[in-house]
Amino acid sequence: MRKPLAVLLGMVVAAIVLAAQTHSNMDEKTAKDSLTLTSNLQVGSTVIGPGEYTVVCDTKTITFTRKSDKVKSAEVPCKGTLMPTRADRTILHTSTDATGMRVLDRFYLRGSNVEHVFK
Repeated sequence: MRKPLAVLLGMVVAAIVLAAQTHSNMDEKTAKDSLTLTSNLQVGSTVIGPGEYTVVCDTKTITFTRKSDKVKSAEVPCKGTLMPTRADRTILHTSTDATGMRVLDRFYLRGSNVEHVFK
């Protein structure tokens, strides 16, 4: 009797965690901004190098495009939680993994009303 209850409780907790990291694309605003990276940065499973980038969130994906050659450097799913207002500036929250690589954890894109998460 206890095992099915524990499994059900685990499924409910997992559903709550997943729901907290998703948002309604109907409420999200498309946003675009520029940023400059001074070192390598892991975005999702892709590592992008230093340079100037245009970042676009089209409510489904976030695309990092290098300005110098107009090549998509990274494209990741747009996921996160809705914020009550749009971000007034672009902010990257990073951490360093065991190898010393900077990893993008959270991202606020100027003009977007989503706190984007990458883990």
